[in-house]
Amino acid sequence: ALCGTFPPGGGPECYAQLAAHKGRAVLLLDGYRGVTATLATGQVDILKINVDEVCALTGEPDGAAAVAHCFATWRVGWVALTDGPRPARLYGPEGTWRYELPELAVRNPLGAGDTATGVLLLKVAAGRSVPDTTNRLGTVSTTVRLVIVANPALDTTMA
Repeated sequence: ALCGTFPPGGGPECYAQLAAHKGRAVLLLDGYRGVTATLATGQVDILKINVDEVCALTGEPDGAAAVAHCFATWRVGWVALTDGPRPARLYGPEGTWRYELPELAVRNPLGAGDTATGVLLLKVAAGRSVPDTTNRLGTVSTTVRLVIVANPALDTTMA
């Protein structure tokens, strides 16, 4: 997985070089700034970002147009988009899926998305399909959020 900003001393070429040499590995990209060279390698299997980020990445005005741009411009296998409290969506060669997430009183969702990303990549690398795995991620993300809400001692960023 290539996530977020580049490591110290690295730039856009860092992720692009890693992608170009991924071999048979499943590559998930969770980033949108400076990643066009990475996407241009044609080695990104899953692009997982939010709607605002995909619009910024592509210059398109809405998520649907931005996803179409991703598929037309880069050889991306799947695009997974979150949209805050609104339904998440998965776009790919087998169709489009919409995922309703339960409403929660969350003090701090920090880490929920990263946990879901880790589970997604682990399951896909083990041979599970992206849609089947993604269907279960709402539960994983929600569970992480509930743990943080239920145990304030784990929440060190909010007083």
